[in-house]
Amino acid sequence: MNILPPGISMKLRYLKYVGAAVVTLIFGFHFFNTVLYNAPQNVISTVYSFDKVYISGLLAQEWAMFAPEPMDRDTNVLVKCLDTAGGRSTGFHDITSDFNRLRTRNIFVSADRVARVPGNWAYLYIAASRWEQKLHDECKANAKSASCENWKAMKDQREKTSKDGLTLVASYYCRDASRGTHYRYESAEITLKVIDVARWSQRHKANSGETYFVNVGNVKLNQVSGRPIWN
Repeated sequence: MNILPPGISMKLRYLKYVGAAVVTLIFGFHFFNTVLYNAPQNVISTVYSFDKVYISGLLAQEWAMFAPEPMDRDTNVLVKCLDTAGGRSTGFHDITSDFNRLRTRNIFVSADRVARVPGNWAYLYIAASRWEQKLHDECKANAKSASCENWKAMKDQREKTSKDGLTLVASYYCRDASRGTHYRYESAEITLKVIDVARWSQRHKANSGETYFVNVGNVKLNQVSGRPIWN
């Protein structure tokens, strides 16, 4: 027996249908984008890219919370301070090794936390995210895909962000170096020394642990303040 007035009963029934329609649309939208995101390269994915923004931007966890992917390389930051007016330089200096030596001498100092700053910026410069790698693979499979432009924009932004961070690190190092040499350094050369860490199962192979260098380039130093980091 319906005890509600006819007008209210019709409104509730109407709201029920509207609610069911909204839930169906949301589920259909989510299902469509999930399937398209995981599907191989196809005609639809070349012109429709919102599935990548929706899944990677909003829902992707990349397992960072539950199963962190271990780094498979060591990255050292090498900086050479340049006095362009006087034609002088410090020569390349491995600032990452400075923190490593300090950490081994005294485990209670904050060198580990400070060392993560240049280390993280350096790793960002050479390590593409899972989403960027997916775009690269799609672009490699189809050079006319819209993924190519998106991949290049993401790669450029990643490298610019990393380079800005490394520039700040170099600015602090060259500021401290100028106190010892009494030279005024306006710019710096930044190079990354990358040492591939062999997997445990491949530790006895001849090519395990290869070393190569990545040139970040010449950067203009920032004006920085604060207490010295390098003595």
